[in-house]
Amino acid sequence: MILTDFTFSIIIAVALSIALTGLLEWRRPGENSFLANLGFVFVLLFLFAWAGGVWLTPMGPMMWGGYWVSFLVFPVLVGLVMAMLIPPNRPKNRREQIAQKQRVKAASTALGVFFWLTSLGLVAMILIHYLIR
Repeated sequence: MILTDFTFSIIIAVALSIALTGLLEWRRPGENSFLANLGFVFVLLFLFAWAGGVWLTPMGPMMWGGYWVSFLVFPVLVGLVMAMLIPPNRPKNRREQIAQKQRVKAASTALGVFFWLTSLGLVAMILIHYLIR
């Protein structure tokens, strides 16, 4: 069961991460590297997919011995929220670029703290689910 849950989470996280960073051009504040942004989004969506999938009521058709739709709900919602809250914002001129650099430093720190706290919480949720079963 763990392997099926892990597989569903990986597949969904890869697809949504590529869609969010590649197609929608989502960028983490202060980070321009495509692979760094892809990794950041992948880890978050993977953990949300796994935690949401194991805690939600199983939904959808059965595939490989597990229900996959419950693994899709949370990462889609989180991806939409991330796309709304941090839209691609390219500076138009030099003055705007300087002002944006100051805002990016604060936003980058806040997003880093959010990332680690959320990741720890989601890993705890996943572990608790498998330990109490």
